[in-house]
Amino acid sequence: MKGKRKKKNMWASGLSPSRIEALCDGVFAIAMTILVLELSVDEHILKAIAFAEGGNLYYLLDGIYTYVMGFVVLGVYWVLHHYMFNFIKRSDGVLVWLNVLFLMFAALVPLSTKVSRTYPDSYPGYFFYVTSMVIAILLLLVIWQYATRGYRLVDRDIGGENISVVNGIIIISVSVILAVLVGAYFLPWFGWLGFIPLGYVIAATACGHHNPFSKRQAKTK
Repeated sequence: MKGKRKKKNMWASGLSPSRIEALCDGVFAIAMTILVLELSVDEHILKAIAFAEGGNLYYLLDGIYTYVMGFVVLGVYWVLHHYMFNFIKRSDGVLVWLNVLFLMFAALVPLSTKVSRTYPDSYPGYFFYVTSMVIAILLLLVIWQYATRGYRLVDRDIGGENISVVNGIIIISVSVILAVLVGAYFLPWFGWLGFIPLGYVIAATACGHHNPFSKRQAKTK
């Protein structure tokens, strides 16, 4: 019995959070690079730049929108993941595979961005684009809930506010994204409001609090 318990502890202690972060950094770096490489200068874009034709300008702006959105989304994922693993001190098999699942959806961003850019007027393409983003960020919430529940993988001095920061940022962001998704079904231009949750996450993570307008700062120890 003692030998089995020791083997289980060896397996758990061998899964270092730093290795998880290293894998995530590599996946994000590759995904961001692919996102840039997928940009193509086609005839529509060249005409839009040369002659400022209204119809072609629409495709140019839409292409810029999807690229910026995709790149910033990957940046948001990385920032939130880095913030969480600043407090996650231990790991286990469940955490490892939750991260693998998260990376599987995060790595879809270049593909979903290309689909959305290639078929800008297709709601199924837009749905795939937004849904993959929502699933990935919800998986971040699952990872955080699993790690902090009962202080499973974090130290007990983490503080309740630090836990609520990630919870608040993700829940509010997903709520706004879903509202944008529904609105875009009726009004295509509504999809441009997708920058609102991204702007909120950037402001919230920069301020260290899920209320970007609050002067309070998350307590770190």
